[in-house]
Amino acid sequence: PCGHWTQTIRLIPPLTITREQVDEGLDIFRRAVLAESA
Repeated sequence: PCGHWTQTIRLIPPLTITREQVDEGLDIFRRAVLAESA
């Protein structure tokens, strides 16, 4: 957790991550956020 009152999510991918891995990770994150806000 980071930020004021831990309201910030910090993503720290490795330097060798591929574009496909970034896209997949963000898609998983987006679906998780949508599932929790539904």
